[in-house]
Amino acid sequence: KVMIVDDNRLNVELLAETLASSGLDITTFINPHDAAEAVNKEKFDLFLLDVMMPEVSGFDLAKIIRASVFNATALIMFISALSDSDTKIQGYNLGSYAYIEKPFDVNVVRSQIFNALKTKCLNDAINRTKDDFFAMIAHDLKSPVNSEIAALDLLMRSYENSDDVFKRDIVCDI
Repeated sequence: KVMIVDDNRLNVELLAETLASSGLDITTFINPHDAAEAVNKEKFDLFLLDVMMPEVSGFDLAKIIRASVFNATALIMFISALSDSDTKIQGYNLGSYAYIEKPFDVNVVRSQIFNALKTKCLNDAINRTKDDFFAMIAHDLKSPVNSEIAALDLLMRSYENSDDVFKRDIVCDI
């Protein structure tokens, strides 16, 4: 799921048309305020953000995305006519995956987007596998530990009233 935000309708239409044949679910916004509201309502995989927009810049929107419960780890790509190093560094410091300069080559941008989404899919699959593995390990470790605790509890109860203080203390320590 991809969100495109640019205050220039032609840029939004060009990017949406570029990605339309790919089968991606594309949501577009010309008003960054509307985009900010959507960020807190639904999950997206990638955000394509113009940097220079009135009132809410792409950088401001990136901060909102990073603070979102749904989209804190989503990919962000900035698309801008600003090409100075400081602006690019600011974008990367906000967690941008790429900084694309306008005017851009549609085929290059399409490749960047697909490669970013492919990498995200692979990372998501790895994280799901890792989470499943840790859940399985935690479950498998709980069962024998719980059995050992029950056995020690039974042993401890059998030594509670024992005259052999030494054995009672050892069992209580265990």
